[in-house]
Amino acid sequence: MTGAGTLRRHGPATVVAHAVFGVAVLGLAATGLLLVTGGPRFLVGLLGGHDGLAVWHRRLGLVVTASLLAAPLLAPHNIAGLAKDVLSYRRTDIGWAQVIVRFVIHPYRNRPPHHDGRFDPAQRLLFAIMGALLVLLAATGVALLVTPRNASGLLSLILRVHELSGWVFLFAVGAHVVAGSGWLPSHRGVVRAMVDGQVSIATAKRLWPGWAALQITSRER
Repeated sequence: MTGAGTLRRHGPATVVAHAVFGVAVLGLAATGLLLVTGGPRFLVGLLGGHDGLAVWHRRLGLVVTASLLAAPLLAPHNIAGLAKDVLSYRRTDIGWAQVIVRFVIHPYRNRPPHHDGRFDPAQRLLFAIMGALLVLLAATGVALLVTPRNASGLLSLILRVHELSGWVFLFAVGAHVVAGSGWLPSHRGVVRAMVDGQVSIATAKRLWPGWAALQITSRER
């Protein structure tokens, strides 16, 4: 139930799906990182050594890939809505980008920039990058499993693309976690959106002013 001072940002199913998928992706990223770096040794040993770690990485990769394929079939309207929100850009986004850095650095000295989207322009760009990288990682991961072992040159190329994509994806996830955790003063209160699906009206007006205005107007009718 949404309180008088809060707005519903996500439904319960979205919150649960985000948590489960997030854990799987973080596990996949962690096992991939351990495979590339080879350490810490005690942790690698705990997971069955290099071979055991590779098995965990492969299994998690198949789970994430299956989830990416199943999502449009199980929740077509949700995925279509998400794609529309993420891929919608406006001319005013350029002005937003010029102001947001000052607001994040000094949120108490500067007013938050206005935008009309469900996600701000930086979120949209980050989500688009993460989505494209997930598809690329899934595709190259499957390619590594089905490519013949004697095609060493092709395997090497696929592996390089997979690893490079993984590093970029890790940086993107890090940016998402920092913003979504509410650690930044400008983003205080945002973490609640993925805990119970709600945000305070003050937080919504600060980060998603156009969306917040629409939700408040809709609720008052």
